[in-house]
Amino acid sequence: MEIELRDSFDFEMLRQLAKVARGIKRFPMRSQKKSTRKAINFEKTVNERFHKCLSNLFSLSTNVQEYLSIGRTHYEKDFHLYRFWILNYSISLELAIKFMGKSMILFLLKHKLIEKATSNNTISSNVRLVPFQDQVYLTEQYDSSDDDNLYLSYDSLVLAEFLTERKIQGERVLDICCGSGILGITAFLNSPQSKHLTGIDLNARAYDFFSLNCDTNQVDSFDFHVDAHDSLLSKKLIEEADLIIFNPPFLPTNVAKSKTHSNGGRMGLELTLEIIDLIINNFSSGKRFCFISQTPGNESNSILKSHLRSLKNIDTNYHKLDAFAPFSHLNALPSDQETDSLHQVIVYAQDGSGLFREFDHSSSGEYCFA
Repeated sequence: MEIELRDSFDFEMLRQLAKVARGIKRFPMRSQKKSTRKAINFEKTVNERFHKCLSNLFSLSTNVQEYLSIGRTHYEKDFHLYRFWILNYSISLELAIKFMGKSMILFLLKHKLIEKATSNNTISSNVRLVPFQDQVYLTEQYDSSDDDNLYLSYDSLVLAEFLTERKIQGERVLDICCGSGILGITAFLNSPQSKHLTGIDLNARAYDFFSLNCDTNQVDSFDFHVDAHDSLLSKKLIEEADLIIFNPPFLPTNVAKSKTHSNGGRMGLELTLEIIDLIINNFSSGKRFCFISQTPGNESNSILKSHLRSLKNIDTNYHKLDAFAPFSHLNALPSDQETDSLHQVIVYAQDGSGLFREFDHSSSGEYCFA
């Protein structure tokens, strides 16, 4: 989808849209069928957030359809905007004007962010709108059949929440595998001393969304490069940055297949290790890096930890989040992978004496879920 960006693009309109649509974050969109004690306890939190209009978008829930039913009756605007911006349902032009205003609809049509059906009086969205804190992010609608689909995943939101909670910031921020830009933008906005944000991604389609989201969220100095993580340019950018953030693909090759946004190597860990080594080989005093990954099985979990422990003069904080089973429905892990230890991990590292610290991290953040 090609966004119509012109010199006259009014980014304040998108900031206003974020306020109009902020209620869509109340709905959980990820369903879990197992009613374990932990899931039941967490559902109480999801329910409380739902009625207080706090963020549930990427939380796991056993009652996704029930919340939609309640929303249709008690939170009509949020319900329709959630279906429109997140689930990609068409809505009538009358309802769209009622909830977003005529001037907003004309603006969105002008820039091809939405389109009007020719056969009936309805509109549909060409993008997904995701509110996060006081920010708003536009990405492509999720399409599993599109190998280069540019979407905003829940793990990026978890890491963005972590960056905010820990106030991780830098003057020159580099976001590798940046996608829509949420991680770099969050880190940039964390600090009044931030000077420049650079995004790099193999997917050329990231350019429009990265630029759009930077301008919308008032990042005043940024650039973007379509390039590989191990190119000569990337190495130069790593040398120049004082904070490097990345959320690399971490699906094993035989699960991700041809999807470049998902393929992390045979075990799903190889790309992560490559980026770590690139950073370490271009490391200097005061440099820091932070990333999120999945460790699909005991072997890769052990490999990642061992690799981090071996780093000299680097202090590493290894945050193990709650157990997570992204491959449970695929049954396609390499035969040597055990699946009883699937974890989401966040790693934050900086120059130091080589200290490795491991935490079971329970975040108070709205997007860090059970």
